[in-house]
Amino acid sequence: MDTPTKAKISATQRRKWESRRAATEQLEALRESHRRVLETLDICAAYVDHRADEGDTLARFLKQKVDAAFDGMNAENIAATTMLEEANA
Repeated sequence: MDTPTKAKISATQRRKWESRRAATEQLEALRESHRRVLETLDICAAYVDHRADEGDTLARFLKQKVDAAFDGMNAENIAATTMLEEANA
């Protein structure tokens, strides 16, 4: 290969690596944000459970919604895990 071709390949490879690194950084930021949101929701769910146990009508309604949301999240996690396992097999 001549020098200009090597330079083009190297520049292309550098752009790909930079793009992948940026995507990885964005993914990590998204994961961290997602983790913080879930921690906050867990605290709220615990409070709603406590208030529902005390007989609060609104809390009982919210508890049903929170339980349904967590069930949906767990189902999505199972589906995503299955899809990833099949893709990597």
